[in-house]
Amino acid sequence: MTGRQHERTYTDTARDGAPSAGSAPVGRAPWWRHVAVILVLAALTRVGFYFAGLVAALIMLTDLRRHPYTRLGSSLVLVWWTFVWGRASVPPLIGLGLLGCAAAAYAVAATQQRERRASLARNVVYASVAAALALLNVLPYGLRGPSLDKQAALSRALAASRSEIDATHAQVVRTRERFNQRPLFLVLLFEPNANAATTGDGEPCFQREEVHIVDGLSGDVDQRGFVDRLMLAPSRYQRATAREKDGNCLPLPRGTRRDVVPIQGR
Repeated sequence: MTGRQHERTYTDTARDGAPSAGSAPVGRAPWWRHVAVILVLAALTRVGFYFAGLVAALIMLTDLRRHPYTRLGSSLVLVWWTFVWGRASVPPLIGLGLLGCAAAAYAVAATQQRERRASLARNVVYASVAAALALLNVLPYGLRGPSLDKQAALSRALAASRSEIDATHAQVVRTRERFNQRPLFLVLLFEPNANAATTGDGEPCFQREEVHIVDGLSGDVDQRGFVDRLMLAPSRYQRATAREKDGNCLPLPRGTRRDVVPIQGR
């Protein structure tokens, strides 16, 4: 050793071969900090493991090999992605805020690394993608309300029903499309259980259900959109039957009884 200290920079800037201002000495990254692992964790949120997305965000946020604002922006994107699959939809202004802050963080990272072309280009791309996703939360559908009311949505769902169940009750919930925030209605049609009135926690006991998605603007029922096809989602129409181990009652969230109404004429 010559006695001279060698400065190790963030790995997302060290590829350019020049030291980075404010860089921190770090060692070789453990396997669980690799981008491939973070992407796998993020993908698990698509199938219901929502905690995996938050773990991925935490891993990214604490990765000292990367520029502080790059990892902040990436963490915010991962949190947004987790919310997208953890909720029926992310409220437009929350999505806009998370992704807008992510785009700003990437922009700051690009500004601080402007002398390194590769790092600059990466952060500009990240910022552009985050900004585009942020705008999708408000344009063209995010600030629009549905042109139908709940009763009209229920009527359209009943007309589209395959009559595979003898539905006597329904629940209609306003929601939005993932990613582009198009207004939708989630319509659940319930067939009661003749042998039980309520579940163990006091919710109505239903034996079977049909679930339909009604477009809040066009009124179309169970039509898969571009996002559905892109994410390989199945048909929006779904049917479920209560399992014997659940007492032949469908598991319902607490408070469902407040939103379930009788279907008129049945």
